[in-house]
Amino acid sequence: MITTSHIDLINSEERNIFNIHNTQQLVRILTVKDIVSDHVEVHGEKTDLPLYLLNDYLREFDARIIEIKKKESCIGIVLDKTAFYPGGGHQVHDTGELIGRNFRFRVTKIEKRGDKIIHLGEIIEGSPENIALGEIVRGVIDWERRYHIMKLHTAEHIFMHFMEKERGIKLRNGQFGPLEGMIILEKPVELDAILTIEKKVNEVIKQSLPVRRIIRNGIAEIAIKGLGSKKCGGTHVKNTGEIEFFKILKVHGGKVIWYNVSKRAIEELREEYNNLIKIGEILDVTQLESSKISNKLRTILKELEGLKSTVNALSEIIVNAIIKKRMKVGFYIDGERWIGDIVDLKAINIGGVKELEPIMKKLSERLEPNYVVIIQITEKDLILIVKRQKKVVRRIREVITQIVSEIGREKVVVSGLSGATLLTFSTNQDLEKFLSKLFCGTARKQNNSQSRISS
Repeated sequence: MITTSHIDLINSEERNIFNIHNTQQLVRILTVKDIVSDHVEVHGEKTDLPLYLLNDYLREFDARIIEIKKKESCIGIVLDKTAFYPGGGHQVHDTGELIGRNFRFRVTKIEKRGDKIIHLGEIIEGSPENIALGEIVRGVIDWERRYHIMKLHTAEHIFMHFMEKERGIKLRNGQFGPLEGMIILEKPVELDAILTIEKKVNEVIKQSLPVRRIIRNGIAEIAIKGLGSKKCGGTHVKNTGEIEFFKILKVHGGKVIWYNVSKRAIEELREEYNNLIKIGEILDVTQLESSKISNKLRTILKELEGLKSTVNALSEIIVNAIIKKRMKVGFYIDGERWIGDIVDLKAINIGGVKELEPIMKKLSERLEPNYVVIIQITEKDLILIVKRQKKVVRRIREVITQIVSEIGREKVVVSGLSGATLLTFSTNQDLEKFLSKLFCGTARKQNNSQSRISS
């Protein structure tokens, strides 16, 4: 590893006793010699390989700036070698810093363009003018972030080994890091099978199996003892025991699997267990057993399905009754005859708009044009329902706006709904004024729970 004194020596014009060739040789020897990790096996030339392939655990390194790209506030720096992983193979890129003699550069993104790896980011100390071609800089990887991603990626290899071996299903897509892992399978798998593989992954972790990288002709493979090898250019731990713990967090459609490892998995598990305690209290489950909570939830879901069916049935009965009524009482809007009536539901305390949604939806679909149903749900609330057609809805709302203006806008709150309009009045008297103006002063006759307009 190059020390600070080496950097000062190479960068100092006054103290640099080496020519350009010797300086390049010094940097090459000091960064490549002894850099290859003991879990990496290289067949062929080492100097042309990225440092992250030679040593996943290299947190800091020294390199020379060979190109500078500037575009507005964004700066890109190309080094003659780098330990920053540029992203790829579903693994996210690294972040960190480049430290020069007179500047500090925050690396927020890494991109690989052809043979070049570009470090993108911004100056956090100094100025862009302080970045010079040929300068030796110190690269510092955000190690905690990188190490967690290494664990996530290696855990994915173990999981997919069992998925392919036992189910014949391969990885379609995914993302490893920065906070959690996501696996997308090519085909859906039942949850029980996924959780069985989770258990096997943790067994492999407990065995602390060695993980090796084998590089032949520039092509990298990851080999886990007893699990075979896979082509992969990402970063990995050198022993499965470093993963510590593997936990499936969420599964969607049997194909998309979110997971985490190590301390973060344990923390998420702790939060979920606390939530389970709260759910158990809400469901009045005295003993915190997941099976009891699951059974309780299933019972509630069945009851809700039953209630939903009952609500749909009742909605259908009410809608059919209104439609079959075929009221011929009418009023006129600019000479155009409309037919309408009022359904009074105050007495049955049906609730609010949410509870009436099934009825409103069915009515707005089945009503004929120029037909309006007015449902009174409280002393101050009316819902006007018309056919769900833009022209019809627009026309009735124009009339509503006009009448509300005559009554006084501060006395009525108008809310647009899907195929309906909710009016909330300040007083019952204001509501009566609205109905009177809408129906041009015609009298209303009470008939049990319904009020009907007659001419």
